[in-house]
Amino acid sequence: MTSADSIHPQDTVKFYTMNKRVVFGGGGIMPDVFVPIDTSQSSAYFGQLVRKGVLNTFALNYVDEHRDELLKRYSSVEHFRNAFVVGDVMVSALEAYAKKEGIEPDPEGMERSGGLINIRLKALVVRDLWNTAAYWQVINAENPVDRSFQRALEILGDNTFQRLGMTR
Repeated sequence: MTSADSIHPQDTVKFYTMNKRVVFGGGGIMPDVFVPIDTSQSSAYFGQLVRKGVLNTFALNYVDEHRDELLKRYSSVEHFRNAFVVGDVMVSALEAYAKKEGIEPDPEGMERSGGLINIRLKALVVRDLWNTAAYWQVINAENPVDRSFQRALEILGDNTFQRLGMTR
């Protein structure tokens, strides 16, 4: 997932997309364009928060405690996406919750992964307030590390943005 050299598509099963692009199967669909995963913002701290479910549980608890306030402040997913910010108070509360759950504070890990943590928290909160589609709207629009969605839209062309109600 990080180097195209390690990808070896099997050409035994070919599938042609609507755009006449070939993708390969045989153990799963192999895209015809490789977009490497960017791990530059990953850290052991972020990994622990995800694997132990701390981010998910924290976000659920946060929404449970602030649901009415959040829904009054943000009238739609779009409004939430454009206006909600994961601030220092929320991050400090997450770190305290993580410590209570057995994940020791890691200032270097937080420094490296802070952007990913904030995006993930925002997406988890919007998902609990609205739905899973809202989660992906936040992740796909705001995650500078995961370029796969943006690259797919570039390959499919400008009309894809219009069909999805997005702008570049």
